[in-house]
Amino acid sequence: MNLFVFCVFLTGFVTSIRHHEQKMLLCVESTYNVVRNETALETLNKSKDTDVIRRRVYQKKDFKDTIVMTVYNRKTYHVDDVAFDESPKTKIQCKNDTVTLAEYYKSKYDTEIKDLDQPLLIVKPSPGDPYIIYLIPELCQPIGMTNRMTITSRGQPTALVKDVAKYLHQRPQEKAKVLNNFMKRMLENETVCSLPFFTLSYIY
Repeated sequence: MNLFVFCVFLTGFVTSIRHHEQKMLLCVESTYNVVRNETALETLNKSKDTDVIRRRVYQKKDFKDTIVMTVYNRKTYHVDDVAFDESPKTKIQCKNDTVTLAEYYKSKYDTEIKDLDQPLLIVKPSPGDPYIIYLIPELCQPIGMTNRMTITSRGQPTALVKDVAKYLHQRPQEKAKVLNNFMKRMLENETVCSLPFFTLSYIY
């Protein structure tokens, strides 16, 4: 199995700053995201159940509380539900005009929507946010893996999970190398070095 046919790994860092004695302490931890090499629409279409109601139940379950990344701006969103009664032909208010979502994406991102009948993904709203954000599955990549990708029918981890674990579970020496490279980039950054009140020392 060629793992990179199914997904790619995005590396990043989780940081936090807190007071430590008389100074500030920056805590850094390397992190990874598994981005699948398929669109959310392709994931939705994998369900071949001929019963429409049952198929939609499975599709909603696959995307409930998952994360997707949009291909046009690389931002991530928390999906709350799938709206089967909406599509790229749904009309929205844009400035002083009413346009379809397909027209909006064509105008703003120069992106042509191929499937005008696909359902939309509903983004989990922020507390107090009255607006509903819709995403077009064709323009989203799922992050992470579904239960059906990770667990066999017998309740055992799949071969894909074992392959992914080789990349995500790093040895201490490998993590130290990643953090050393992060620190080196920080120390060589002109903006950081120009801050008169900002000095860095590395402890691990």
